[in-house]
Amino acid sequence: MRQSFEKDLITYNEIAKQKALEETEGPSAEEINRLEQVLDWHLEQAAKKQHTNTETQQSIFNIQEEKQRIMQKLHQDFQCLDDPNCAVEKQKDERLLKFDEKTNSFIYQDDERHEQAATSGSLLSDMNWDIFYHIDKNSVPRAFAKKYFLERSKKELLNLLDLQIIKSESEGDIIPESRKEAYRVVEYERSDGTSKERMGFVAENLVKGFLQKLIIDQRLPLQMQEANVFQDVEQKIDFIIHHKEQKRGVDVEVSDKIKDLGIQLTVNPNAVEHKKTQIEHSKKKLEQLNEHVVDDIALILFSMDLTRHLIYKWQQIGRPSGGPDQLLKRPLAEKLFKKLTKDMLNEKEVSLYWEQITSNFSE
Repeated sequence: MRQSFEKDLITYNEIAKQKALEETEGPSAEEINRLEQVLDWHLEQAAKKQHTNTETQQSIFNIQEEKQRIMQKLHQDFQCLDDPNCAVEKQKDERLLKFDEKTNSFIYQDDERHEQAATSGSLLSDMNWDIFYHIDKNSVPRAFAKKYFLERSKKELLNLLDLQIIKSESEGDIIPESRKEAYRVVEYERSDGTSKERMGFVAENLVKGFLQKLIIDQRLPLQMQEANVFQDVEQKIDFIIHHKEQKRGVDVEVSDKIKDLGIQLTVNPNAVEHKKTQIEHSKKKLEQLNEHVVDDIALILFSMDLTRHLIYKWQQIGRPSGGPDQLLKRPLAEKLFKKLTKDMLNEKEVSLYWEQITSNFSE
């Protein structure tokens, strides 16, 4: 994000927190007037710095207030877990999630009302597909429930941050029209774009889910970090893979690979050369600005036809937990796994981890 925009968000957050506090305590007319004056001044200043208008800044502030409400709900959910008299509120379309101690597995019902087992990784990756779960706090382990609430809130906060960035970047007076359009396209693809236009975003979720589950369930020494829309448009990064420091067994040599790898994904084979050019430009720009975001950026080509096929097949069987990538055939899964990890792990590590997960995919 741009520094000026980030600073304005910090200011908006402090004002939003103060507003929420005063609303809880019952503010006086004088307090309300004072806070509105402070907000109006900051909206005007932000509009000047970001070359937008006060209406745009008001929209960005309103979204910041929504982010505050998400944080408040997260705090309430955490408290509810420790209160035997509190029931976690069920949201619309949530699947009930229980934990079976006998089988040591999570249990839910899919879209076809079939009872299914799920892993921690598959449940968390389901957020990529807007599938959420109502936690039965009497059976689900508290540690996982807290992790689930936290990751869900982080997902919601990132979505709202993206909206704020899009509003700021697509409505600025001095921002080139081509860049404004790039942000509008991303917003459209993530909402109600046509099937073809959304396939890039869908494939990105598929690949992210594939890696996220393996990291969690197989304890890979990696982390997957979501990229915001600014990183997507300006830096050509869809998500980031981070290598965690850890002690390795004596049979595995220490990896000398890079620590932070940005991933850019495309479903269009005709766009590969253009994407490579964009990536090189982004890397040079980051180097000139002396901004360490990633050590390198890798381009992944994932078939649009395969994406459509996997989504369709997954929907036909009731959208089981774990997303459509679980239907990848073993050779394709191996190819994708090695593409994503070859720059992060050494050859021996890649082989060892693939041996652990190969049975997850059918031949």
